[in-house]
Amino acid sequence: MRRKISGFLFILGLMTASCGGSDPERFILKNKEVARVEGCHLFMDSWNAADDRGRRWAGLEFVCDVPESAQNEKEWWGDKPHPLAFTMGVGECLVLGKKFYCLEKIEPGEATFKATYEWVTRHHDHIKPLP
Repeated sequence: MRRKISGFLFILGLMTASCGGSDPERFILKNKEVARVEGCHLFMDSWNAADDRGRRWAGLEFVCDVPESAQNEKEWWGDKPHPLAFTMGVGECLVLGKKFYCLEKIEPGEATFKATYEWVTRHHDHIKPLP
C-alpha cells in the first residue's frame, strides 16, 4: 500500500509541475525584485500604470550571460558593468536568449511579459510568432 501511495504522489507531483500555474512563455517582473529569464537578470525600479496621456511604462535594467548566483546579490549584474536603465511601454519587446518577450501589461508594482516571437534562423535575419 505504501508503494502505491508514494507512486501516486510522484505522478501527482509530475502533473503539478507540468500542468501547474507557471507559464514558461510568460513571466511577471515585480518592482525591486531581480528575475532570471533565459540566462538574463531583469530588474524593474519604477512603473507607471498610466501617465497623464494614458500610456503605460516600466523602468527597467537587464543584463545577460551572468551567473545565476548573482541574482540575489546586491550587484545582481555580476562582473559586468552596471546596466543602463530604460523605459518600456506596453507592446514593446526585449530579446532574451532566442525569444522576444513583449511587455503585455503593467499593473501597480509589476509588469507582465509574454514570449511572442523567436528567431527562425541562427543568422538572426527573421523572426516568427510563437503560438
